[in-house]
Amino acid sequence: MEKDFIIAPESADVDLSGQIAVVTGANSGMGAATKKLFEKHGAIVCGLDLVEDDEANNMYNCNIADQTKVKEVIEKIDKKFGKIDILVCCAGVTNAINFEELTEAQWDRTMNINAKGTFFISQAVYEVMKRNKYGKMVHVSSIAGLASGAGSSVDYACSKGAVLVLSRYIARIGAEHGIYSNAIIPGPTETPMLYKLKDFNKPVIEDTSFPMNRKAKPEDCAYAILFLASQQSNFITGAYLDTNGGLVMR
Repeated sequence: MEKDFIIAPESADVDLSGQIAVVTGANSGMGAATKKLFEKHGAIVCGLDLVEDDEANNMYNCNIADQTKVKEVIEKIDKKFGKIDILVCCAGVTNAINFEELTEAQWDRTMNINAKGTFFISQAVYEVMKRNKYGKMVHVSSIAGLASGAGSSVDYACSKGAVLVLSRYIARIGAEHGIYSNAIIPGPTETPMLYKLKDFNKPVIEDTSFPMNRKAKPEDCAYAILFLASQQSNFITGAYLDTNGGLVMR
C-alpha cells in the first residue's frame, strides 16, 4: 500500500527568515530584483557590486574578478553573520563584437568576470557552506551558453557555457556536504545589460520573437532563483532551469 505524502506546513509559502544570502550584481537588473524579493521573504541579503561600501545596509564593493577582494568580502560577511546560506551569482558583462573582430583583451574581460569571477565567489562561499553543512547556490547562465551563442558574442557564449559546467560540478562535489547548486538559463531580459547591445549597433530582440510575446522582466528570473534557493527545491541539485519564456525549448 502506498503511503500518503506528508507536506510540511512551511512548504505552503517560501520563508527565508534567518537566512543569509549573498547576491552578486545586486545594484541593478536581475541582482537587484533578487535582493528585493529575498528580503521580502525574510532573508538578510548581502549585495556585492561596484558600489561604495555601505555595510549598514549590507552592500559591499566587490569586483568578483579580483580573487583577493572576493575572499576579503566573504570573510567579512562570514565573520559578521557566522554563515552564508544562499549564493546567487548574477554579476556579468556582455558585448556584441563580431567573432572575427574580438580581441584578446575583450575576450579576457568577459571571461574574467563571467567565468572566473563566478568561480572565485562560488569557491569562497563553498568553504563557508561546507563548514556549516548547508547551502544553496544559484548561478545565472544564459541561452547563449546553450545555443552556440544565440546571437551574442563568442566570449559571452563561452563564459555562460562555463557557468553551466561550474554549477553542475559544484552540485556533484557539494551534495555530500548539504550544498545544492543549480543554474537558471534566461534569455534576453529587461535589464541595463541588454540595452548595452545598442552600444555595439546591435538591435535589441523584438518582443514578437518570443512565444509569450515579451522579454523577461528581472522579477521573472528572481522568482525562479527564489524557488531554487528555498526549501521548496530540497531535492533538486545539478539542474538547469529554463527561464526564457519558451525561447529555447529542449
